[in-house]
This record gives sequence, structure tokens and C-alpha cells, in this order.
Amino acid sequence: MSARKLLAPLLLIGAIAPTSNADDALLNRYCLGCHMPSEQGLSRISEQRKTPEGWEMTISRMQLMHGLVIADEDGRSAAEIKSALVKHLADSQGLAPSETATARYLPERQPAVQEATLYPAHIQETCGRCHSSARHALQRRSAEEWQKSIHFHLGQYPSIEYSLYGRDREWLDIAVNQIIPEIAANFPLQTSAWSDWQATEKQSLSGSWQLAGDMPGKGRFVGTMAVTQDGDDHYYANFSGEFDNGERFTSRGESVVYTGYEWRGSFDIDGVEYRQVLAADESFNSMQGRLFQADHSELGVNLSAVRDSGQPILSAVWPEQLKVGGSATLTLHGANMAGAVALPAGVNVRSVERSGPSEWRAVVDVAANADTGRFAVSHGSATLDSGVALFNQVSAVTVLPDYSVARVGGNGGSQNKMFGAFTAYGTDYGSDGVAGGGDDIALGALPASWRVEPWDETAAHDQDVKFAGNMDATTGIFTPAAAGPNPERKQSTNNVGNLKVVATVNDGDRAVEGSAHMIATVQRWNNPPLR
Repeated sequence: MSARKLLAPLLLIGAIAPTSNADDALLNRYCLGCHMPSEQGLSRISEQRKTPEGWEMTISRMQLMHGLVIADEDGRSAAEIKSALVKHLADSQGLAPSETATARYLPERQPAVQEATLYPAHIQETCGRCHSSARHALQRRSAEEWQKSIHFHLGQYPSIEYSLYGRDREWLDIAVNQIIPEIAANFPLQTSAWSDWQATEKQSLSGSWQLAGDMPGKGRFVGTMAVTQDGDDHYYANFSGEFDNGERFTSRGESVVYTGYEWRGSFDIDGVEYRQVLAADESFNSMQGRLFQADHSELGVNLSAVRDSGQPILSAVWPEQLKVGGSATLTLHGANMAGAVALPAGVNVRSVERSGPSEWRAVVDVAANADTGRFAVSHGSATLDSGVALFNQVSAVTVLPDYSVARVGGNGGSQNKMFGAFTAYGTDYGSDGVAGGGDDIALGALPASWRVEPWDETAAHDQDVKFAGNMDATTGIFTPAAAGPNPERKQSTNNVGNLKVVATVNDGDRAVEGSAHMIATVQRWNNPPLR
């Protein structure tokens, strides 16, 4: 890959040309034929702001439905030109960091997010029945443009009023007279957040970054990312990491930053292609987001990144929980760590196995009478608040996500399987032994053994556990069965299933169980960048 080509890794559009070419002239060349110029810019286009993924979807729709042709020219491929258009639009008509904060789960491809508690019921019923409600939360439009959006829905999808999810209501009347005025007021084109962000001096994201996170099936994660800048908004990154199960990796990738803070990276890790979607905060010294497999976005690492400025950083403590009266090997991860280690009262260091600027590891004993709760851990001037939990027992286990969807796939078809990925979290109910009594202690993720059971009598009768797929007993990763009719099932139906996911955590001689609900269902055929 030439150093002068920028990648748009998350999008469907490959590499992009240098940003100096992604200007209004390029926009005029491909859009002016249909969109009239005005003082504000090109009609319709100038009345919207979107994420990079949102603009990519818009251009794709122009190609699919309105005959837009982007061809190789000027030494660039059609994909590079399309990416340059996305880059220009996202930079000039994007969203401020605060405007995307509540809906980051959509570009980050967070699996199993339930929007029912995030948006009002009337929004869910009118908009969220066909696509995620976050789709509108990741756009800003003028009031007139929001109205046109509704009319576009009806013109492009004329069955919307009498389809399964529309015929129980006067969909158009509700959308035009109730939903759109509300959305237009809450998500207007002009905002102070966007004006302030446009005026903010953007900073380079080059340098060294400390990473921490967690991944279902593998556990907690720490790593580093050394970033070098190559031209405007294009970066190379050396990425390495370690999971608390001992697995390590190193990778080199590249990324593009849109709108001054939207980091989109691409990495090859052990032969598997990964996407990295992060958002820098307004200080440009921390980033939050996710690293996930390109072909299986449900398998990924939730990441926090802190810029290494040379000051001490304590990014993670392993394990996150210590049982009173017991012993464990405790590891502190970070950068530039120096000075004394301060642990909660009652945690005594028996022997130090390693002491360095990036890792401190010791065998510790926890007094039987130590106070329980969550406590800070410090290494010199670096502190991790609530870094470790001291507990008496695991009172309950919660499995997350508590409801999720897996999908059959493969078997010669065009769609991949979609896995189920689960994590078990523990809680100590505290001295009163009552859930929600005010002294509950969140213990974080715990190792567990996993299985699936029928969710109900129908699932048991249909032998869903036998046909729907297999649960890895150690990792909590569910692999659905192959797509297509199964002649071994009643009426040769496919390998769907209605399953209970059960996690068993061993706490001494006690076994504590928690469960969640998972539907194994058919393939997803429409899989846009923003679902």
C-alpha cells in the first residue's frame, strides 16, 4: 500500500486518496448533476450532517438507486474517489464528539444492544421496528430535510404503511405530525456543539497509547499502540496486546481520522482482519471504542486508550477481585510506573515476582478480616480508582448480554455465521446478604463454565440444543449450526433455536449459576455499516 493512500477501514469502500483532493471540486463533479447549488452549498447535501458511515451509506444509495457512476480517473480507483468524498463530507458536515456519544454502539458494532430503554416507545414503534433508532440519533438535518426523509421512506418503501410493522397504526400521520417535529427539535442541523467543534484546533493522534479493555471469551486485555502520522489524518500503528488468559499478539495497521476525532483503523491479527473504531475525546489524550473482527463484528474487544505523555499510568489490575482469607497473584499493568505500590488495607505482599515500568506482579495474601468493597490501587502517583474488589463470596452471577441473537450461516451460502459471545459477572451481596441492599459489591468478570439449555418446553420438544449449535464450555462463545434446511428436523426446518445460556462460577466448594436468553435464528441479509 502506498504511503500516499489512506484507508477507510470500517467502510465498504477501501482506500482513499490524499485529503487535499477531497474538496468541494470533487463534490461538485459527482453531485452537481442532481443537487442544485445554493448559498449554503448543494441542495439536500448541505442540509445534513452525518458520521463517516452515514455518508458512505448515502453515496452507496446514490449509486444503487439514482444512477451515480464513480469511475477510475486521475490515477485513482473508483473506491478511492468514493472514500475521498466520504472523507470530505464527514470532515465538513460531520458530528461533534458530544453529538455521537449516546449512540457510539452503532458504528462500534456493539452486539446485543437493546434500544428499548434508550429511546421513547413511540420512536421505537415508528422507527426502530425497521432499523436501529440510533440511525436518526447519528444524523443532524434541517426541519425541512427531516420532513423529506419521511417522504423518502414512503416513496422508496411504499409498503411501509401496511407492512407487518406499520399496519397497526396510521404510520404516515404519526411520522409526519408527531415524530418528525420531535426529531427535528432534538437533532437540528445547527448546534452549538458542532460550531464549537469546528472552531476547536484539532490535534494529531500520533504518539504512544496505553490500551485496556475486555473481550468475551478471552478476558481482560492490556496493550500498547505506537502511532505515527503520514499526511493529513492518515496514521500507521504498531499494535500489541495481551489477554489475562496469556494470549499475546502483535500487529501493524493503518487508520484514518474523520472529523478530527473519529478513528477508523484496520489490523491483521494472526491472519484475521480486524476493524478498530475509536473516538478521541476533546482533549485528544484519550480514546474509547472497540476492536472487532471484520467478518464477525460480534467478536471484539472494548478498548480504552490513554496517550502516554511520559507520566505514570496505571491502566489495569489483574485479577479484578480478591477473596478475603485467600491468596492470589496480583498484576498491575501500565506505563512509566515507579514508586511504592499501595494496595487496600488487609492485602499483604508475600513476594514480588516482577517490578518494572509497565508491569508489577506479586503474590498477595488477603486477611480474613479485611474490609470488603471496591478500592483504589496505586503505583507511585498513578492510581486506578475502584481497581480491585475484596469480597467474601459470590452471591450471584449475571450473564451479559442478557438477551442476544446468534445466526446460522455458511454451508455454501453468502452469509457468515454470527456467534454468541457471553461474559459472567459476579456480585457479593455484602453483609446484609440482600440484593440491592446498598452494600452490594460488583466483582467484575469471572471465569465460568458454560452450557446451553432449552429456553422453554417448545425448545425442548424441538431439540433446539441438539440442532442450533454448540457452546464452548470454557470461553462462552456459541457457534451456531449451518444454514439451510435440515432434513433431520421436523418438516426439514433450519437450525434455529430458543436457548438459555447458563454460566457456572465456582466459589470454593459452591457453584453459583446465572443465565441469559439467546435466539439462534436465520441469516441477516441486509448488513449496512449502520444497521
